[in-house]
Amino acid sequence: MSTLYQSLAIILPVSGAIGFILLMVILYRGQICAGQRSRLSQQFATLWSLTTLGALSAIADHQFQQLSTYLILLSVIVGWSLSIKQFRLAGKRSLTEHYWWIAGTPLILASLFILYHWPAISLIGLLSGSALTHWLLVRGGHRLHAFDRILPMIGIIILALFVCLHAFQIWHYGHQPLLPQLTTIFIQMVSFALAGLFIWLLPLFRSMQPTAGQLAATNLCLVIAAVITTRLLYLLG
Repeated sequence: MSTLYQSLAIILPVSGAIGFILLMVILYRGQICAGQRSRLSQQFATLWSLTTLGALSAIADHQFQQLSTYLILLSVIVGWSLSIKQFRLAGKRSLTEHYWWIAGTPLILASLFILYHWPAISLIGLLSGSALTHWLLVRGGHRLHAFDRILPMIGIIILALFVCLHAFQIWHYGHQPLLPQLTTIFIQMVSFALAGLFIWLLPLFRSMQPTAGQLAATNLCLVIAAVITTRLLYLLG
């Protein structure tokens, strides 16, 4: 049976890598001022916090891949060092993007290694990573309001593919005695994913700006859905 430690060691680095890549794209291509760049760069500390939890979970799960664990730990150590350096910069100064790639590259490599062994986790990882990016943007006080619409819309598409994929896996599964248990787990997984998406879309329904609290609740629901997904995949073999 997939343990909670193993589940967190799988989903947190993957979603963190997705969040890192999307945030780097925004820093590279987004038309943002020096103040926004500095605030968004400070949000990497939140990303390293989640990655640290993933690293600790990987260490606690003694059967987790050692290479991934070492890469995640390397990313955490370098990432925290750079974040401390970022917080010490005066005014609106920020580290260049090249520095952040030093910390993010091991995390991306670890995530690719994880996805090689758990390819079916890619959709929920992409979904939670997109929500994580949105949360970091809001915490950083961004002014790129188009992302307040784009990222939730992407979430709808990913969730639809996610539900269809796992519904097909269960339908195609031939071991009848496990079908009731698989169906129950599937319902739990989809319920948390839909709850997260609903909270994510709520500001759009109300024509309001999303808050950090709403997006934190979204991320929590999606991480729970991802943990349940790893349990489902374990039973499917």
